[in-house]
Amino acid sequence: MATSSQSRRSVDVATLARINLVTEIFKTVRTALIFGSVLGMAYYCQRMVHDLAGKTTAADIGLKFLGTFKVSEALAWMISAICFGTTIKTRRTNADMASRLARMADLERSIDLNRSSSHLSPTGRPRKEDR
Repeated sequence: MATSSQSRRSVDVATLARINLVTEIFKTVRTALIFGSVLGMAYYCQRMVHDLAGKTTAADIGLKFLGTFKVSEALAWMISAICFGTTIKTRRTNADMASRLARMADLERSIDLNRSSSHLSPTGRPRKEDR
């Protein structure tokens, strides 16, 4: 009767192989769709620029406004915007983590009154003495 367990095991392996094959096909199709979308957007942007070439439009006025900036000024503004966005995201993440950790500590104390503290900061970082 060992053959029935072997056949069951081989069917499971064959089924897993089919599932992995289908998964890989879907990943490939998804990647093709993503790159196709990016190429499509690039094509339409190229066509738009080509159609507007040599014409005075609102886009031209905007480009003249942006053209007054120097590259170094534009780069400084972009770096400042990225740093500001990163700071906002970090603060929001720390606030979310602090609220989650406080709720989790309350739940753990309700289960075990003799629970000891891990002495982490409110955002979940270790103390300076433990680093």
